[in-house]
Amino acid sequence: MAHNLLHILLLHNIKIEFNHLELYFLVLTRLFKNQSEIPEYVPNPTMKRMHDRMRAVVILTAFTLFYVISYTSEWRTRRQMDIDKASGKVVRTYADIKS
Repeated sequence: MAHNLLHILLLHNIKIEFNHLELYFLVLTRLFKNQSEIPEYVPNPTMKRMHDRMRAVVILTAFTLFYVISYTSEWRTRRQMDIDKASGKVVRTYADIKS
């Protein structure tokens, strides 16, 4: 048990070297105020916290992109239908075809 506890403590104190993208992400996730504050090696728990926050950023970005693409597609379709109606074309919907 003491060996496992020592192993866990060592894992939490390991310092990780990072690349330039992770340097940007550490500032983006507000773990550091600017890039000059970041030390040469960052502790493992800090990097894990950054990865967790980046997961949230990616999920929110994906959700926002999906919403924007869906809204834009719907807007373009309705705009085209209004243009067709104004020009005198018969605009049929699925409900018109079905009946």
